[in-house]
Amino acid sequence: MIIHLLNGASEDPIADYSQINSELALYDENLADKSQIIVFNKMDLPEAQEKWAKIGRWFGARGIKPLAISALTRENVKGLIQHMFEMVQSLPESPLVPDSQMPTYDLPIEEEIFNIVREGTGIYRVVGKRIERAAAMTHWDYDDAIMRFQDILETLGVSTALEQAGVQVGDTVHIGDFELEWSD
Repeated sequence: MIIHLLNGASEDPIADYSQINSELALYDENLADKSQIIVFNKMDLPEAQEKWAKIGRWFGARGIKPLAISALTRENVKGLIQHMFEMVQSLPESPLVPDSQMPTYDLPIEEEIFNIVREGTGIYRVVGKRIERAAAMTHWDYDDAIMRFQDILETLGVSTALEQAGVQVGDTVHIGDFELEWSD
């Protein structure tokens, strides 16, 4: 179970949600299959109250029912706790394993996280499971989500690799199904 605690005072809580899911998917794509509780906090603030209707509609259109709370005033905190308790109770039981028999999981070592392929003059393609998944999970309609995707490009070394491959401002960069125009 994954609990998303969204800051109601954030400039764009939907972009924050998108970023959280992108980062989870980069870590392990199976996390997308886990049940989620979406919690929208700071309902004691007028700006959060104004955003709540939009947030509720956006998640509702995706079949998700977020919970609005105020940790400060404790509004609906009991409801959140009850909902979490019910979800935990509905999870399938897993057998207890003694520590001595606890399996250890290692992340697979990937030789290359991504590759840069030059497809023509001023046209590049970034190929790699993680970066393509991050691009697919980015909400391109939100500036904050785009900036976070840019941070992912920087963190994974994609930007540096593209520059080393010769990308110039105005060139086209394909990542998965997305076409981007390279800029500073």
